[in-house]
Amino acid sequence: MAKPLKSSSESAEVRVVGLGSSAGGIAALQSLFRTLRAAGSFAFVVIQHLAPELPSSLVQLMRRWSRLPVHEAVEGERPKPGHIYIANPGDLLTLFTDGVTEAVDA
Repeated sequence: MAKPLKSSSESAEVRVVGLGSSAGGIAALQSLFRTLRAAGSFAFVVIQHLAPELPSSLVQLMRRWSRLPVHEAVEGERPKPGHIYIANPGDLLTLFTDGVTEAVDA
């Protein structure tokens, strides 16, 4: 099993759950995050296959479905336990072993 990452507080460990989906995946994400009540030490990173030239409203939709805080994945950020991060369409999102994210155009 992978070693947990240190969160931004450096005192708490965070385990990252990566979720990828394509057509039809939004309904599955909705089902998962509507029923998820707590996340413990888990952070969720969602990568949804969307056309990069079109704006995405996934962050706003997920905020309606989830009790957990939902954020756009931002370069240089460390995932926090109990939060959901959404990759921007057209970004290649990398999570390094030190917990820092990098987002570059795909």
